[in-house]
Amino acid sequence: MKAHAPNHCVNCGAAKPGRHVCAECGCDPWTAFEFVRPPAARASSADPIAALLHSSRESRALVAALLVTSISLALLSAATVGLVLLGSAGAVIGLYFQLQETRSSLIQVTPQTSPLVFNLGKTAAHRLRMPEVEIFVRQDANLNAYASGLGGASWVVINSATADVLTPAELLFVIGHELGHIRKNHVMWQVLIGRSGHAIPVVSAVLRVVFSGWSQEAEITADRAGFRAAGELESCVSALLKICSGTSMAESGHEIEKIDRARTTADDLNEAIAELQLTHPPLARRIRALESFARSTGDA
Repeated sequence: MKAHAPNHCVNCGAAKPGRHVCAECGCDPWTAFEFVRPPAARASSADPIAALLHSSRESRALVAALLVTSISLALLSAATVGLVLLGSAGAVIGLYFQLQETRSSLIQVTPQTSPLVFNLGKTAAHRLRMPEVEIFVRQDANLNAYASGLGGASWVVINSATADVLTPAELLFVIGHELGHIRKNHVMWQVLIGRSGHAIPVVSAVLRVVFSGWSQEAEITADRAGFRAAGELESCVSALLKICSGTSMAESGHEIEKIDRARTTADDLNEAIAELQLTHPPLARRIRALESFARSTGDA
């Protein structure tokens, strides 16, 4: 094939610069023919079609879009962090008023108001090697207890039904469990992720899901603190059974297989999704973890 000058049709040789289809012979560059480019141009582009389709305006538009996206994400991240900090500051302020309300509306445990619970609180704090914490009793028929506060200003609230139904050994486990939350700074993180109810609602809901795995592991750790306070496994397990499943299951024994069967029969995926929303691990897992911990310490 004879050589052709740049920008001439390779089929008929007609000079039609700036055109992509030869007006003389109809040569189409998308077929086997193409217009001859200068050698330098051919050498600089291994893909002639890519060079043909190149648009500097498109490239600049893409760079601009990526830049705007990056700035938007940075601003969104800054706004999210700001909301979290704002919510956390509100939570800390709210805790002060919550403590004042707790002191004024609930019964504080003292040697005069409840000598048994008071002594159990002292025993648990001593065994966990931590300062004594204020304990309050709330009139409530549900079996429950919780810890709240921040740093040195932390306290434990026990429902009246819990103090009435549980044996002293079981109550010692419950108090030790809540003191474990305080000793391990779980209450601080619970405030920061919005479990206290003072944080920004939307951000708080997202953080609760993100931290659900940690929250469940924190409960396992607090159970270990309860075990160290109680000193024996049987009372720990019976306390968990009473609080989580009622006194009837506690009186019938704690067969793990029976508890497992009582759980949802949903498939593994649905169960995993459901557990993402839980702050406490399933009862069977908590009992197994306690038994394993007790064996590791030689106290099983």
